[in-house]
Amino acid sequence: MSADNQTSRTSRKSIAPHQRFGIWKAWNGQCFWCREPVAFQSCEIDHVIPLNAVGGGKAAAVRTHFGLSNTFDFDNYENWVPAHAPCNRSKGAIVIDPAPATSIYLKQIGSKIALAKATADRVLRDNRKGELLARLQVAINSGDISEAEIQELWAGLPTPVTKGGTLGFLIQEELWIAPGWKVVQANGNLVHVVSAAGRAGVTSTSNHPSWVCSRCGNKGPWNGVICLSCGNREEPD
Repeated sequence: MSADNQTSRTSRKSIAPHQRFGIWKAWNGQCFWCREPVAFQSCEIDHVIPLNAVGGGKAAAVRTHFGLSNTFDFDNYENWVPAHAPCNRSKGAIVIDPAPATSIYLKQIGSKIALAKATADRVLRDNRKGELLARLQVAINSGDISEAEIQELWAGLPTPVTKGGTLGFLIQEELWIAPGWKVVQANGNLVHVVSAAGRAGVTSTSNHPSWVCSRCGNKGPWNGVICLSCGNREEPD
């Protein structure tokens, strides 16, 4: 069954815990709508363009209306954001006007997709983090998990670093790098970083998947074809 046929009935995917965690962490644990902190255990995943708006065979028209590609999936990372339950409910099924707000919202989401996916994949591959996430899911109602365990789950994952500020709907330009690296210079999309030990590398604000290491899930930093986060050697695409 095609994605559009599924969407026509406004059906929803079951978002796996590691995906939910990846989205939440990509936004630094903040609600997309109010930008205030939202606890993982109470975080909801909202659809910026509501699925109700693309039901009944309206998906193609909505893609055209918002200038989206024919492959845009309304029930996937490109349309998922973390939200407080009240913020999610207050938005409801309203389709935000496409100019300028929605275009900016979707562009912001697009800048987070690679980070959300890489974080989710890293948690899925890491047995210890997977175990902690499973415990956290079970403990959401009882609160039977320590702050230290939550920090352990968070540790070692890619971290967003802001380049530039925000004003109203202006977009923050962000990159995400492994812990322990400091930005020293930025030239366009290329970002030069150094470690505490003096190692130098390059990463990027680009969302192209070629910057993401297939072993550790970080955007390097890279020294030629070597990922300086994990030592993986990866020839360019």
